[in-house]
Amino acid sequence: MASSRLSVPRSSRSFETDHKNGVQENMKVPHAKINCQGTGAEDLFHRRKYTLQDGTEVEARSDGCPCTWWDDDRIWRCEQPGEAVPTQCWQVHEDVRIIQFSTPFAFPSHDLTHENLLNLEILELNYATEIADDALTALKKLWYLDIMYGNITKLPDLSSQTLLTSLDASYNRLTTVPSLTHMTKLSFLGLHHNMIHHLPDHFLPASSVSSFIMSLANNLLTAINASSIVRAPQFSSFTFDHLNTLWATQAQSRQLIAKEFICNIDLERIIVTTDNPPHP
Repeated sequence: MASSRLSVPRSSRSFETDHKNGVQENMKVPHAKINCQGTGAEDLFHRRKYTLQDGTEVEARSDGCPCTWWDDDRIWRCEQPGEAVPTQCWQVHEDVRIIQFSTPFAFPSHDLTHENLLNLEILELNYATEIADDALTALKKLWYLDIMYGNITKLPDLSSQTLLTSLDASYNRLTTVPSLTHMTKLSFLGLHHNMIHHLPDHFLPASSVSSFIMSLANNLLTAINASSIVRAPQFSSFTFDHLNTLWATQAQSRQLIAKEFICNIDLERIIVTTDNPPHP
């Protein structure tokens, strides 16, 4: 077979790094602590009670949860583990846009459904020990979801997340993943360092973006069906490691070759064409 345009020297890991750096740059926030009442620069690490607009005084966090509000109280960050998600914090401020967890928590149903979180755009659940299947269904405006470094074996229901541009579930214990065809704005998908052994048919969306990056390195995939990736944008970058068979029909093979996919392995070399490709 002729030399392939499906593989170039540059590793897609470098594209992944570029993307993550770009997202992090856009997420930078002022490093000044904001008083929850908007009246000064009080140290929030020592603040335990807040007064709501109706005059009610509430405990904004438990003694074991030194959470912090940033950037006009639209960003909430928690860096110390506790026994339960500190949902008492959600009533303190309206219109929260960013929530960042960086310590182990289990996220049961309804812990992220408060009305003040419905405009949430960025959610980081790093080191999650468990995420209930319906834990994120109320968050329909997310465009960035990071659930890295956890202990989860399956992704929660993501059918409400139609606006996601970046999804990273790397460094977990995933064995399978659901179809993501509804995420037409997705430009980055991180799934490396899991135990994934199967991709569903029609896995990737027919994305409206011009380029797409997916990392599946350090998984258990050895074969996939072309239908899992052929819908990706023309300028897409993939990273696999143990993949040795790409099952495809003649039409799918032509599509794959026509697209300028970038990959750390030569996808064209491992294409096996057949009238009825199996679904490994």
